[in-house]
Amino acid sequence: MSVFSKADTYSVVELSCLWILVHLFVRHVLYKIFAKFTVHRGIFHSQLAAVFFLFLSAAAAYHMFGLSTVSAWLVGCFVALGYMIHLLLDEIYSVDITGARIKKSFGTALKFASVQEFKTSAALGIATVALFFLATPAVSDFAHTFGSQQTYANLHERFLPKGSWFNIPYGRHVESASPGDSRSDDALTTGSVKSK
Repeated sequence: MSVFSKADTYSVVELSCLWILVHLFVRHVLYKIFAKFTVHRGIFHSQLAAVFFLFLSAAAAYHMFGLSTVSAWLVGCFVALGYMIHLLLDEIYSVDITGARIKKSFGTALKFASVQEFKTSAALGIATVALFFLATPAVSDFAHTFGSQQTYANLHERFLPKGSWFNIPYGRHVESASPGDSRSDDALTTGSVKSK
């Protein structure tokens, strides 16, 4: 069950409580389990792991949360993008520009797989391939959607708002009332509430 799927059911305070509980669970339970069984900059600190989590996220979004094929693949792609940004930032951090030196960790953050952990890398590679063929939604719909010119035409059409941002009028001048108009000059009308 996704917390966001309950946005219409629960109040903002209830949702906030759920989000805090999820954060505490991830930070203090899952993190400790993950830290116990993994090594920092080990196999999970690789591009292969990013692909694995792309497939895992797409499969979870499709099978557990009932997202469409295209939406599930988008979830996976965003997870992988965030994962790769993390790896890239870690690699950039390993170059000390102010001291003009390269740290010992250089080259360990943005690797395809761990050479030192060959067996673990091979196992993750096999798991990644198996996950792709056994659990991910069909990639054909995703490829068809993003290969279609209609998708980009729709994106171009909806990229910027039409007329005004958030329905806020701008660039318009208030015109004075005509002689026969019953409105007084000091009356302010917004268009959202009918005046009596």
